[in-house]
Amino acid sequence: MRFVDTIVSSGWEAIMVVVLSCFVGTAISHAGTTCREALSATSFNVVGNLSKAISIFLSILIFGQEHSTSSLVGLSIVLVSGALYGLKLV
Repeated sequence: MRFVDTIVSSGWEAIMVVVLSCFVGTAISHAGTTCREALSATSFNVVGNLSKAISIFLSILIFGQEHSTSSLVGLSIVLVSGALYGLKLV
């Protein structure tokens, strides 16, 4: 109960952040289930890998995080591979 007491004593902003994170988590879960039903297993796996790569790319652009050359090469390989896979489906 200590966690709940901490949230309640923090004010309505903290409560709204927790409620919003619950809604976002539910939306992500629903989107994943819908995507799994619409795509093949391989396509779903490619989408999952591309989303991680895009998250890394955005963290570099937005937050200016530094990454090693090998990680950037790996990121490029993932993005190009995903694009090539997408072209094969068209």
